[in-house]
Amino acid sequence: MELAYTLFPKRKIIAITGTNGKTTTTSLVGEIFKTANIKSKVVGNIGIGMLWKIFNSDDETVNIIEVSSFQLHNIEKFKPFIASIGNITPDHIDWHGSFENYIEDKLKVFKNMDKNGNLVLNIDDEILCKLDVTNTNVTKISLKNKNSDFYFSEDAFYHNDKKIFSMKDLKILGKHNAQNVLISVAICYNYGIDLDTIIFACKNFGGVEHRIEFVRELNGIKFYNDSKGTNVDSTIKAVEALEKPIILILGGYDKHVDFTPLFNCFNGKVKAIILVGDTKYKFYDTAKKNGFDNNIIVNDYREVVEKSFEIAESGDNVLLSPASASWDMFKSYEERGNLFKKLVNEL
Repeated sequence: MELAYTLFPKRKIIAITGTNGKTTTTSLVGEIFKTANIKSKVVGNIGIGMLWKIFNSDDETVNIIEVSSFQLHNIEKFKPFIASIGNITPDHIDWHGSFENYIEDKLKVFKNMDKNGNLVLNIDDEILCKLDVTNTNVTKISLKNKNSDFYFSEDAFYHNDKKIFSMKDLKILGKHNAQNVLISVAICYNYGIDLDTIIFACKNFGGVEHRIEFVRELNGIKFYNDSKGTNVDSTIKAVEALEKPIILILGGYDKHVDFTPLFNCFNGKVKAIILVGDTKYKFYDTAKKNGFDNNIIVNDYREVVEKSFEIAESGDNVLLSPASASWDMFKSYEERGNLFKKLVNEL
C-alpha cells in the first residue's frame, strides 16, 4: 500500500479500516459510487491487489480501499483524502505482539492527512471517542449519541437531526450493519454525493458473501455462513443479529485472544456449540469456565454440518461464525465459507 501511494501520489484514495465491518463498508461505498456513476474501484483486501489496481487506475478514479492493520504497519507517506475507522477491538495479537501495537497501527490511517481531508469516526468506540484529532476534519457517527453528524436512533438513520431512512428499508441484518451504513453514508456525503442517491444505493445493497449470509432452510432449520467472523467481536455481532435458538459453530486458527467476552453475550440465545479447528479445546475450556456445558467437539467440516443438522430442531438457526481465523485448515475465510455452504446444500 505504501509502495502504491509512493508510485502514484496523485491517485484519489478513500481508506476504510476498523477491526470489523471493513469489507461490508467498503463494498457499500463502492455500490454508492457506482450508483452515482462516479468512476471508482474497490481495492485492497477484497479481490485483486492494491498495487495492480492502482497501477491500472488514473488520477480521476476514486480508489476505495479496505485497509488492514498489516497494511498500515509500515506507513510513512500514505495519505488518503477521506478515511474512516469503524471500531478497534483485540485482534491479530499474535502478529502485532500486543493490543497497544495493534491500536497504534490502526490509527496510522489518518496520520498524514491534512485540513483538506475528512476522517469519519465511530465515537461509540471506547478508544476512538478519546482521540484528539487536530490534523484533519472529523465527521462523527454514532448508534447512541444524537450530537453526532450522522446517528442511528429508534431503528432509523439521521443526518443533523433529519431522518433519512429506516433500518427496515435495508436488506442486510444486524445492528452492527447500522454502523457500517452510517460510515458509508458519511464517506459518500463528504465526497459530495447527494443523499437521494446514497439512500437508493443503501436500500438496494444485499450485503457481502460470508457475512451472516443466508445459505438455506431445511426442515425449518436456517443455516447462516458468517465465515468472515474471524474474531470475538465479529461473532458477538452475528449472535446478536439472529433470533434464538442458535447452534453456533466456533474454532479455527489461534490469534491468542481471550474468548470469554463471547460467552457473556449469549443471554440464552445459544443452545449448543460445535467446536472445530486449532482453537476447539481452548473454546471448550473457556465455555466450561463460563458455565456453558453443551459443547460438541468435531474433527472436520463435514462432521460440523452433519452434527449441527442432527441436533437442530425446526426453528433453530445454525450459525457458522468461528471467532477465529481460517488458516489452520483453509487458505482463507472464503474457502472455509464456501465449503460450509457446499456441505449444507448437500444435506
